[in-house]
Amino acid sequence: MRYAAEIIESFQVYQMTRLFPGLLLLLTTLFVAPAFAQDEVEGPGRSGATATQGEGVGEGMEKNEGEEKRAEQRTFPQDEKILVYKGLFCGCCGGWIDHLEKQGLDAEGKSTRKLAQIKGQHLIPNGYQSCHTGVSREGFVFEGHVPPRMVREFLANPPQDAKGLIVPGMPIGSAGMERGEKFDPYRVFILKNDGSIRTYEKIETYQQQF
Repeated sequence: MRYAAEIIESFQVYQMTRLFPGLLLLLTTLFVAPAFAQDEVEGPGRSGATATQGEGVGEGMEKNEGEEKRAEQRTFPQDEKILVYKGLFCGCCGGWIDHLEKQGLDAEGKSTRKLAQIKGQHLIPNGYQSCHTGVSREGFVFEGHVPPRMVREFLANPPQDAKGLIVPGMPIGSAGMERGEKFDPYRVFILKNDGSIRTYEKIETYQQQF
C-alpha cells in the first residue's frame, strides 16, 4: 500500500509539472538536490561544498582544462551503450535520452530508488549532482544534462585519466530542459579518475550543444 501511494503521489506531481513547467525546477531545488546531498555515499575525491552554475563553481577543487592537449586520446567504439539511471517520473531525463539517440548513441533509461547510492559509487561530488546519471559499458559517467555532442566526442576519444563529464543542476535550455527560447549559459566539468573536478567547456548557446 505504501508503494502504491508513492506512485499515485508521484503521478500527480508529474501531471502538475506538465501544466506548470517551472514547478519541476522548483521541486527539484527544494527536495531532490538536498536528498542527493544527504544520502550520498562517501568516497575518494569527494567535497562537501555546494556548487552552482556560474563563476566560482567548485573554487579550490577545479582547474581549467581548456587548453590541455588531447594527443593521447584513444579511439573508442561508436556503438557504446549508455544506461541512464533516473527517478521514477523524470520527464527531462527522457528528453536527454532522446537527444543522445538523435546523436546516434544507444541510450536506455532505468528508473531506480537508489539514485544517490549510484552517484556515490561513481564519485559524483556533493554539489555537482543532477537528476540523472548515465554510465557507459566501460564505466564512463555522464552526470546531468551533458551536451549530446560532448558525450559522443568523449566516447570517441576519452581524455587521459578522465572518468566522465558533469553538468550540475538542471540548466534551463540544456538538452532535455528546453523551455521555449529561454537559455541559461552553463559550464561542463570533467571528472578525473582521482575524483577531482576541472572546468571542461562553457556552453554559451543552445546550438553549441549539438
